[in-house]
Amino acid sequence: MYNDFKRLDPKARYSMIISSIIFLMIISAILFAIKFVLSHYNVPKPIVFWYDAIAIIAVLFQVLFVFLKPTIGYKRHRYRINDESIETVTGIFNISHEIVPIRRMQQINVEQGPINRIFNLATIEIVTAGSSQTIDFIPVHLADEISTKLKSEINDFATKQKKDGSANE
Repeated sequence: MYNDFKRLDPKARYSMIISSIIFLMIISAILFAIKFVLSHYNVPKPIVFWYDAIAIIAVLFQVLFVFLKPTIGYKRHRYRINDESIETVTGIFNISHEIVPIRRMQQINVEQGPINRIFNLATIEIVTAGSSQTIDFIPVHLADEISTKLKSEINDFATKQKKDGSANE
């Protein structure tokens, strides 16, 4: 079914691992800070018990994502760009297949966060009237090529619409 879809750059796995670990560290620090505050005040034991249970589940869930995102998430993350639309398939547990027709696109942005910058990767954000879609972990040179091509197609479509509109008046 997804034979003609493009897979992510192998460096995307490392970016996924690092971002997942950083997120795990942030979540753990916040949970530890809350636990520290709870231990210094007279908080009822049932509340502390439930907080500990929820905190442990949250940390275990994030640890699970540290392993699943670069393995299953990487394998499932695909994209396809053709003359009619852009399609992405993403997800670990809930698989999302999104299609954006090129004629609906209004703006194309290429973004590069600090972790992706290390691996020379970028994110293409496609903005439509009602939503936006991203193609993550694309090599920067390829992201620039795709962005330029899509902007050209958007301009061509807008010019054609403008000519068709003025011809009808």
